[in-house]
Amino acid sequence: MGGATWLLVVASVAVAATAGVFVAFSTFVMRALGDLPPADAVRAMQAVNRRAPSPAFMALLVGSTLLAVAGAVGAVVTGGRVVPAVAAALLAVVAFAVTGVVNVPLNDRLAATDPSDGARAWPAYAGPWTRANHARAGLGLLSALLLAVAAVPA
Repeated sequence: MGGATWLLVVASVAVAATAGVFVAFSTFVMRALGDLPPADAVRAMQAVNRRAPSPAFMALLVGSTLLAVAGAVGAVVTGGRVVPAVAAALLAVVAFAVTGVVNVPLNDRLAATDPSDGARAWPAYAGPWTRANHARAGLGLLSALLLAVAAVPA
């Protein structure tokens, strides 16, 4: 297996791992927080958001996107499976963009929220944040699948 193929495999695993974090939030974390009183949900998510930009998670989030793009470039350069590799990279970039355009601004707004205003703030946050997170999860999973397809020799 050549270097470009290995890059696609590693990118696929990294993108899938990132998507897995998003899937966890979409399938049970946000629901569990929604079961709490709104002030407690706000406090809990504020705590999560303070911890989320850890070096390990940021390396995974940014690194997986860069690996997907590098995998696509490698496929183009080596004449590999260009279409799935480029499509995967685009999906990974869009998932990353959703994070920056939707989820992070919502997190920043929630960070400035007094938990005592949770009855108003939590529904305004949780619905849009979770919908955007569903998109990130789906885009990431599809990207990981396409990266794996691109890694299989034609």
